[in-house]
Amino acid sequence: MFRGTKYQAGSTREVVGKIFQLLAEADTGFHERFASRKHGKKRRYIAQEKVDLYPGRLDLAEIHSIEIIPGWWMGTNYSRSNFQQILNLALEVVEPQLRSLLKIDIL
Repeated sequence: MFRGTKYQAGSTREVVGKIFQLLAEADTGFHERFASRKHGKKRRYIAQEKVDLYPGRLDLAEIHSIEIIPGWWMGTNYSRSNFQQILNLALEVVEPQLRSLLKIDIL
């Protein structure tokens, strides 16, 4: 739920993608702040280039990525617990007033 509107999705990947879209619309600097934070050891959770999501694995970048907003890509080859970590990181960088408007249930 975001700003009083309930959204449903068929998968965790869809939930996280939708949240990132909504946060980008509400907070124009969100993706830049999120991308600047430490992600995984090698992979990026979001990037402006698909190939940065899975370094050295263009095949994975093609199969396991979605464009969340024009010019920003998100990797989708993650477990539910990984997606929860990604959402926790997103909540750290989003504007505080938006954080309180977001209720997420992926587990």
